[in-house]
Amino acid sequence: MGAGARAAHRVHRDEPADTFLGTRLAQDASRFIAYGVAHIRNLLRVRPIEVERLDNHLDLAENALVGALGAPAMIEPLVLISGGFEPVAGLYERTVEEYFGRCLAAGLGDRSARSPLPEFLRMLRS
Repeated sequence: MGAGARAAHRVHRDEPADTFLGTRLAQDASRFIAYGVAHIRNLLRVRPIEVERLDNHLDLAENALVGALGAPAMIEPLVLISGGFEPVAGLYERTVEEYFGRCLAAGLGDRSARSPLPEFLRMLRS
Protein backbone atom coordinates (compact mmCIF):
# COMPACT_ATOMS: atom_id res chain seq x y z
CA MET A 1 0.00 0.00 0.00
CA GLY A 2 1.41 3.41 -0.94
CA ALA A 3 1.97 6.19 1.57
CA GLY A 4 -1.07 8.17 0.44
CA ALA A 5 -3.36 5.17 0.60
CA ARG A 6 -2.11 4.32 4.10
CA ALA A 7 -2.76 7.87 5.29
CA ALA A 8 -6.27 7.89 3.82
CA HIS A 9 -6.97 4.48 5.36
CA ARG A 10 -5.91 5.72 8.83
CA VAL A 11 -8.32 8.66 8.65
CA HIS A 12 -11.37 6.53 7.81
CA ARG A 13 -10.50 3.19 9.38
CA ASP A 14 -13.54 3.25 11.71
CA GLU A 15 -16.04 3.32 8.85
CA PRO A 16 -16.65 -0.19 7.41
CA ALA A 17 -17.46 1.09 3.92
CA ASP A 18 -14.36 3.31 3.90
CA THR A 19 -12.23 0.44 5.13
CA PHE A 20 -13.57 -1.85 2.41
CA LEU A 21 -13.07 0.74 -0.35
CA GLY A 22 -9.67 1.75 0.97
CA THR A 23 -8.53 -1.85 0.97
CA ARG A 24 -9.77 -2.38 -2.59
CA LEU A 25 -8.09 0.84 -3.73
CA ALA A 26 -4.78 -0.23 -2.21
CA GLN A 27 -5.05 -3.66 -3.84
CA ASP A 28 -5.75 -2.09 -7.24
CA ALA A 29 -2.81 0.27 -6.89
CA SER A 30 -0.54 -2.59 -5.83
CA ARG A 31 -1.64 -4.65 -8.83
CA PHE A 32 -0.79 -1.86 -11.28
CA ILE A 33 2.57 -1.27 -9.64
CA ALA A 34 3.43 -4.98 -9.62
CA TYR A 35 2.46 -5.23 -13.30
CA GLY A 36 4.68 -2.27 -14.20
CA VAL A 37 7.65 -3.60 -12.22
CA ALA A 38 7.28 -7.04 -13.82
CA HIS A 39 6.98 -5.45 -17.28
CA ILE A 40 10.23 -3.49 -16.81
CA ARG A 41 11.99 -6.55 -15.35
CA ASN A 42 10.94 -8.61 -18.38
CA LEU A 43 12.02 -5.87 -20.79
CA LEU A 44 15.45 -5.72 -19.18
CA ARG A 45 15.76 -9.51 -19.26
CA VAL A 46 15.00 -9.60 -22.99
CA ARG A 47 16.83 -6.37 -23.90
CA PRO A 48 19.57 -5.63 -21.37
CA ILE A 49 20.73 -2.66 -23.45
CA GLU A 50 17.64 -0.80 -22.27
CA VAL A 51 19.10 -0.41 -18.74
CA GLU A 52 21.25 2.53 -19.84
CA ARG A 53 18.35 4.19 -21.66
CA LEU A 54 16.02 3.77 -18.69
CA ASP A 55 18.70 5.04 -16.31
CA ASN A 56 19.19 8.15 -18.44
CA HIS A 57 15.44 8.72 -18.63
CA LEU A 58 15.05 8.28 -14.86
CA ASP A 59 17.95 10.70 -14.27
CA LEU A 60 16.02 13.38 -16.16
CA ALA A 61 12.71 12.51 -14.52
CA GLU A 62 14.19 12.53 -11.00
CA ASN A 63 15.83 15.93 -11.57
CA ALA A 64 12.49 17.32 -12.74
CA LEU A 65 10.78 15.72 -9.73
CA VAL A 66 13.16 17.44 -7.32
CA GLY A 67 12.25 20.76 -8.89
CA ALA A 68 8.53 20.04 -8.68
CA LEU A 69 8.52 18.64 -5.13
CA GLY A 70 10.65 21.48 -3.81
CA ALA A 71 8.71 24.25 -5.52
CA PRO A 72 6.89 26.55 -3.10
CA ALA A 73 3.67 26.09 -5.09
CA MET A 74 3.83 22.37 -4.28
CA ILE A 75 5.31 22.12 -0.81
CA GLU A 76 3.61 25.06 0.92
CA PRO A 77 0.02 23.83 0.39
CA LEU A 78 1.07 20.34 1.51
CA VAL A 79 2.52 21.80 4.71
CA LEU A 80 -0.68 23.76 5.38
CA ILE A 81 -2.99 20.82 4.63
CA SER A 82 -0.99 18.30 6.66
CA GLY A 83 -0.49 20.58 9.64
CA GLY A 84 3.25 21.00 9.44
CA PHE A 85 6.45 20.24 7.65
CA GLU A 86 7.18 16.91 9.35
CA PRO A 87 4.31 14.95 7.71
CA VAL A 88 5.33 16.25 4.27
CA ALA A 89 8.98 15.32 4.75
CA GLY A 90 7.90 11.89 5.99
CA LEU A 91 5.64 11.40 2.96
CA TYR A 92 8.46 12.36 0.60
CA GLU A 93 10.88 10.00 2.39
CA ARG A 94 8.47 7.03 2.31
CA THR A 95 7.64 7.67 -1.34
CA VAL A 96 11.31 7.85 -2.37
CA GLU A 97 12.09 4.70 -0.37
CA GLU A 98 9.25 2.83 -2.13
CA TYR A 99 10.41 4.16 -5.51
CA PHE A 100 13.98 2.95 -4.99
CA GLY A 101 12.66 -0.44 -3.87
CA ARG A 102 10.63 -0.72 -7.06
CA CYS A 103 13.61 0.24 -9.19
CA LEU A 104 15.63 -2.47 -7.48
CA ALA A 105 12.85 -5.03 -7.95
CA ALA A 106 12.56 -4.08 -11.63
CA GLY A 107 16.22 -4.85 -12.21
CA LEU A 108 17.53 -1.29 -12.39
CA GLY A 109 19.80 -1.74 -9.38
CA ASP A 110 20.36 0.73 -6.57
CA ARG A 111 19.62 4.15 -8.07
CA SER A 112 20.18 6.07 -4.85
CA ALA A 113 23.86 6.80 -5.62
CA ARG A 114 23.09 8.50 -8.95
CA SER A 115 19.75 10.07 -8.04
CA PRO A 116 19.31 13.64 -6.74
CA LEU A 117 16.42 12.47 -4.52
CA PRO A 118 18.47 11.45 -1.43
CA GLU A 119 20.27 14.81 -1.43
CA PHE A 120 16.94 16.60 -1.82
CA LEU A 121 15.61 14.73 1.22
CA ARG A 122 18.73 15.63 3.22
CA MET A 123 18.27 19.30 2.29
CA LEU A 124 14.64 19.16 3.42
CA ARG A 125 15.70 17.89 6.83
CA SER A 126 18.44 20.48 7.35
